[in-house]
Amino acid sequence: MPMQVKSAIEHILSLMEREFPEGLLYHEIGHTLDVIRAAERICRMECEQPHSLDLIRTAAAFHDAGFIYAYDGHELHSVRMAEQTLPAYGYAQDDILRITGAITATMAGEHPRDRLSQVLCDADLDYLGREDFLTVSTRLRLEWALRGTEYPDRAWLQFQLEYLRAHRYHTPSARILREPGKATNMRRLNALLQSITD
Repeated sequence: MPMQVKSAIEHILSLMEREFPEGLLYHEIGHTLDVIRAAERICRMECEQPHSLDLIRTAAAFHDAGFIYAYDGHELHSVRMAEQTLPAYGYAQDDILRITGAITATMAGEHPRDRLSQVLCDADLDYLGREDFLTVSTRLRLEWALRGTEYPDRAWLQFQLEYLRAHRYHTPSARILREPGKATNMRRLNALLQSITD
């Protein structure tokens, strides 16, 4: 049975639209679609095999599906959902292992060990180097506030600035595409910090 990539992705996106909890202002369906687009773009530049494009699209579609079940540790639920769902869509076990490995690599503290994982991690944080960075990061701030973690303005800007300074893209393509924008966003954050008067 050939892989039914489009159907598998449509299935999980439909499930997420129906089942995602309230209050996901950053990790909503739009983020998943954004990550799919970024993953496709990076993979076209990085991946030698066309088959990898199908795997990265699938990994991107499933990577946050676990929010249906839990906020913290949602990636492990995403892995389980991929393992349970993808065989019915013709995915081979080796491909499922590559997909779930990429999803696991997006967990905080993990390090991507292969090209597919590197592409997904870079796609997941593609916005760090984009013009819409401040808008997107504000959605994350509001999402965390709804969950009880609130940041005053100065603390949030400092947190964001430190995160961008520490972050490294894994693929040469993401570095070319997003590092200049990330540097611009760090300057924007610095300027905003300077404008805050205590």
